[in-house]
Amino acid sequence: MFEYVSADHLLDKLKPHDYIYYGNIDLPWDQYVSDCQQSADDNPEYFTHNVLGSAAWSKSNNTDQAIYTRAGYTEHNTRIWKTTLVDPKINMPWENEIINCLPLDHAIATPTLQEPGNILPLHVDTFVYLKKKLGQNSNIVRFLIMMEDWKNGHTLQVGTSWLGPWKAGDVYLWYPNTPHIAVNAGLTNKWTCNVTGVLQ
Repeated sequence: MFEYVSADHLLDKLKPHDYIYYGNIDLPWDQYVSDCQQSADDNPEYFTHNVLGSAAWSKSNNTDQAIYTRAGYTEHNTRIWKTTLVDPKINMPWENEIINCLPLDHAIATPTLQEPGNILPLHVDTFVYLKKKLGQNSNIVRFLIMMEDWKNGHTLQVGTSWLGPWKAGDVYLWYPNTPHIAVNAGLTNKWTCNVTGVLQ
């Protein structure tokens, strides 16, 4: 696990694949999810409508929001809750325990909730929050950590590949410009944690 340490080596390793499975981080994920759910309950203003509610979505994906609207995406089926969606960021007390397991500098951990019936349609990450802090940097990447075991209807497509079933603590990574989709077509909340930073 975690064998790829240099930035150049890791990025080169990612290029020919839709994604790589990076390993599993053994941490008290049940407690982290409980903390996150309480934070979401206490801070509902950190929900957003990904497609219609964010100008950054349109700019960052170089796509007119009307394309998503015509396809049927609405404020009711694209909602997510993230600790970085409102200023100031919500900081969970255990974030560094996760960050310290990854080969990143200037890292930001972002627990994310996708409720049943919501879709994050095809897009490419542009790391808006971190680039605001650091400026442009070609070695910015995002690790995706699954905070709970896979459940029916919890779906992620990266490139042409589907992830899962996963275990709590499983870590995935893909080349920064790889299109991907996140769907919760299940009956329970889906909690993940993005860790974005500059490869060491």
